[in-house]
Amino acid sequence: MDLMIGRVRFGRQLRRLRLDGGWTVRALARPGMSPGHLAHLENGTRNPTEATVRYLAGRLGVTMEELLMETAPSLLHAFGVVATSGYLPVRDRIAYLRSALDADTDAEGALRGQALWLLTDLLVESDEHEADDIAAAALRELEGLADRLGEVELSVRSRARLAGLLRAKADPVSMAEARRLAAAALEIAGRFPVPPVVEAEVLMAVLSTGAESDPMSVGAVHLARLEELAEQLPPQLCAQALWTVAMVHMFQGSNTAAVQVLEQALASLHSRDNLPLWVRLRLAAGRLHLGLEPADTNVVQAFLDEAAPAVTLLEDPKRMAELRQLQASRAVRDGDLETARVLVADLGEDAGLLEPRDLARLREEVLAAL
Repeated sequence: MDLMIGRVRFGRQLRRLRLDGGWTVRALARPGMSPGHLAHLENGTRNPTEATVRYLAGRLGVTMEELLMETAPSLLHAFGVVATSGYLPVRDRIAYLRSALDADTDAEGALRGQALWLLTDLLVESDEHEADDIAAAALRELEGLADRLGEVELSVRSRARLAGLLRAKADPVSMAEARRLAAAALEIAGRFPVPPVVEAEVLMAVLSTGAESDPMSVGAVHLARLEELAEQLPPQLCAQALWTVAMVHMFQGSNTAAVQVLEQALASLHSRDNLPLWVRLRLAAGRLHLGLEPADTNVVQAFLDEAAPAVTLLEDPKRMAELRQLQASRAVRDGDLETARVLVADLGEDAGLLEPRDLARLREEVLAAL
């Protein structure tokens, strides 16, 4: 048996066959292999032995030759597998769909558009820091594809979602492009009838990009309309819409209104609906209450304590960095400088995952308290 197959190619084939069969890493690996070893094989960081190939082929119900011969899935096949495999880890579904998109560049336009949108959905759901650049590239392609196909709704949604991703980067160039994209999405949506979900996504993009650059210029009509639409939206989008409204109130200095609307957002979403978003809302609530004068640090700590177990469960370095930053800020407010110093030191290289303004604010708070 010739095992001179590239580790990366073998890993791709192994992952494809595993996902086609509906296997999780843990289920396929055991009892004869550790899940960690199987993950290394799929990532192309370990060479497969003949015994390994024989074992995995038997578990997958294929021949050793089939396991060793890389065959790229069609985009239609991959789309079907990923769209109906919600029980599989998001990372697996992302990797599988990306490989199919990379391999099947000649796929029919509408199918490729659906696959790109599904990929960005999964990337947003994963809530991983490195996913943003991948999602932005997919959305740029989708924007052009939707325009060529004359798909108005997809054209509007791709611009609105890309605007949100770029806004999060917070640098001047990205912010300028985010505002341009949001304005373009609003203009297109104003010329064609769009469903409430799409209208809400556009308004969130317009309000969030405008609030940070010139909060007082944000239109009260858009703000009121988004709050009105929230009642018609599914839980996840409802929470995001209300969070956006709260953020605008906060930037405008209306902290009481911001707290009230954010409380509605918190109540609208259960952790089982979307755990990453549920966590982000609680971190946002902690940050908002820290900014009040005077700040009630007991309320802040309650939000952070609620979020902490979920942050650990998600194993997301960015959310963990945000949690530590907020814990350190709370400690400074309580006069516990030693705890604040320890928490800042624990951030280490992960400090780079924080929004620049949040990191600068934390450093200012620590220095001012010394």
